Amino acid sequence: MEELNVVDEQVIDTTVQEPTPEVKEVEKSNDQVVPTFATKEEYDKFVQSTSSKAKGELLKEIGLDKVADIKDLIEKGKTVSQIAEELDITKKQAEELKTQLNTYETNDLLKEVGIDQEYKDIFLTLIDADKGDGTRKEKALRVKEKISRMIGSVPKVGGEKQPSPTVEQVTKKTMADLRKL
Repeated sequence: MEELNVVDEQVIDTTVQEPTPEVKEVEKSNDQVVPTFATKEEYDKFVQSTSSKAKGELLKEIGLDKVADIKDLIEKGKTVSQIAEELDITKKQAEELKTQLNTYETNDLLKEVGIDQEYKDIFLTLIDADKGDGTRKEKALRVKEKISRMIGSVPKVGGEKQPSPTVEQVTKKTMADLRKL
């Protein structure tokens, strides 16, 4: 056999090249791959890419296209919250006004029918217990008439008020009798 003498020749490149980014993967003991980076710029690009990808997946999952949509929804939520608070306040005010109106209407009805404040609660209970049709005023007149018939004297109902001691006495006596029941 012939021996060949081969001399190793090396070619040396004298041009300057920028370092190429290399991502080395190192395995951890629990089989997770952790990337390593040659430069800070590589790391920053990787972080930016990963966060953009995660943001895109999150937006897609919640059904939105961009972060501005989330900001709009948050602002709308704040507006809805303010409106809900205003609605609660308005509802409370409406309830207070209804209560005041009911009080005024009740006092007016009692005055119209000629019932003293002393007998107000009993008379209103009887009006509310009346199963007949009609307005509250009609029921009040009907109840007053029934009470008057119960005790045997029928005072004039409605029209001009005629203060009569017998009507007041009859009403007081009737109310006293009703309280006994």
